[in-house]
Amino acid sequence: MLTTAWGLALGAGLGRQDVVFGTTVAGRPPEVPHLDAVIGLFLNTVPVRLRPDPAETVAALLRRVQDERAALLPHEYLGLGDIQRVAGHPQLFDTLYVLQNFAGAGDVDVETRHGVVASTGIDATHYPLTLIIAPAEPVVVKLEYRPDLIARETVEALVERFLLLCGELARDPARPVAALPAALPAEQAAREAEWERVRQAESDATVADLLAAQAAATPDALAVVAGSVRLTYAELDAQVNRLARALLRRGAGPERVVALGLPRSADTVVALFAVLR
Repeated sequence: MLTTAWGLALGAGLGRQDVVFGTTVAGRPPEVPHLDAVIGLFLNTVPVRLRPDPAETVAALLRRVQDERAALLPHEYLGLGDIQRVAGHPQLFDTLYVLQNFAGAGDVDVETRHGVVASTGIDATHYPLTLIIAPAEPVVVKLEYRPDLIARETVEALVERFLLLCGELARDPARPVAALPAALPAEQAAREAEWERVRQAESDATVADLLAAQAAATPDALAVVAGSVRLTYAELDAQVNRLARALLRRGAGPERVVALGLPRSADTVVALFAVLR
């Protein structure tokens, strides 16, 4: 669920339905004798790809993500450099997802078993974004980032989106993925406020009226570009008026159908506005 929530949060923030991010995996296969006693990090980083289908249910998406991850487990020893060469891409991802399989109790165990009296650690990321999840009570979520590449408000919004999606995935697994919220409450409120502002600003002006108003406001601004033809708003408005009067003389009027047979050109734009006017 956490993996899926992270992929959905990235996709929503980027406006994409297909995202790839990296994840760290353990490299100590239990079938190798005495590997638990060998000193070394033994970690590997592999890509994870998430392609949600808006029509599938949340439960189906979660099950599919789990199945895909489980199917790759026997191959997670393959180095990232080898994966990139096979894929043909020098960089497959620039965000990292880390799910730690230990909690703070491990430090206590090391101290009591081996006589370590104190320990500390310093962690840093060379990825623009690194999500770290620790299975404590409650679960601890930390998002490290490079401030030279990503603004703090962007990171804070991503964390908020991730936590929102975690709750939404757990709340109703039977609903379709398309029903998951694509925007944060603050983002949705801002959009609704903008829609209301636009709605209130609407008037009864026709398209022809709007062209006339624009021509009066910015007569010398460029309105139409078609090949070598350049028309300012004033020139476009003048040509529209001339053709509109010609159409009137030939019987055009309100609620009358006017058929146009023209190639893609500046004349087409003039003719369309002339009919509307």
